[in-house]
Amino acid sequence: MAKIGLHQLSQVCHRLGTSLRAGVALREILAQEMSHGSARHRDKITHVSEWVARGETLAASMSRTRGYFPPFVCEMVDVGEQTGQLESVLLHLSENYRHALSLRRQFFIGIAWPVIELTLAVVIVGLVIWLLGVLPGKPVTIFFGLSGTSGLLWYSLGIFVIASVLAFIIIAVWRGWFGSLPLRLAWQVPGLGKCLRTMALARFAWSLSMSLGSGLDALRAVRLSLNSTQNASFMSHTEDVVDRIRNQGLTFHEALGASQIFPEEFLQSLAAAELAGSESESLERLAKDYEERARGALAVLTRLASVAVWILIALIILYFIAKMVMYIIQPYQEAFEMLEQGI
Repeated sequence: MAKIGLHQLSQVCHRLGTSLRAGVALREILAQEMSHGSARHRDKITHVSEWVARGETLAASMSRTRGYFPPFVCEMVDVGEQTGQLESVLLHLSENYRHALSLRRQFFIGIAWPVIELTLAVVIVGLVIWLLGVLPGKPVTIFFGLSGTSGLLWYSLGIFVIASVLAFIIIAVWRGWFGSLPLRLAWQVPGLGKCLRTMALARFAWSLSMSLGSGLDALRAVRLSLNSTQNASFMSHTEDVVDRIRNQGLTFHEALGASQIFPEEFLQSLAAAELAGSESESLERLAKDYEERARGALAVLTRLASVAVWILIALIILYFIAKMVMYIIQPYQEAFEMLEQGI
């Protein structure tokens, strides 16, 4: 089931939170919300509105949309309804997803032009393969023996297979199908590891801050916050951390530190906050700090990705130059060999 997009989710949370803060009834807000967005979105909101009208909570109604709203949003809305801070929770959610969308946009804008150039290079290679096979005279093959229409078809099939495999690997890693190993390996890559870790820490700090500030109990707050990182390396430690807090009586920083995935600086800040009894406020400041770090790390990652694409394009160009040179000098080599044989 397709999920709501980040942009639309941020807008929905903002409209709901702002209207609730202004004193508008929830049913009226949902009725107004049914006029926004795509047909699919309007259909989901219509169902939510109907369930709310029957007496269900907003969180329960959102959860019944078969995954359209993220579990984290449904959990936090439930917390907001139980603590009477629904409008505040919704506005915080809107701000969080607006930042996430900004980071994603920053990355795609930075990588867009190199990807366009790579796509053009791939298309040009295909055209060259086709032209060298249909031009008058003996077919020329300069790319793995491919030429003409059949060569273009095999080339296109190869590109499709490579793109499909890469897409599958990216999706599998993102959704944790291979466990935490790929992300742990990625953490060892300079630039990439720092960016992934920093973004996960920012999401964790923000989620834990909002959860505790909304009155959520410690166990549910830490479980929800670890899952909100959307990072398999963090999420795999959820039950162990919860067990240390519940059965061993450890504090947040002690339980998280035992997992050995949180940096010492982060744990020290959390320990100081727990000692001062200001976990929520301190974590909110920590989350903002890590959000700024994430922007800087993402800028580095974008540059690295751009360089990688440029290197790939350069390799393709160099390969074709070498092949063309060999094609040009081949007749001279053959003539020289014949001359040597004649001598």
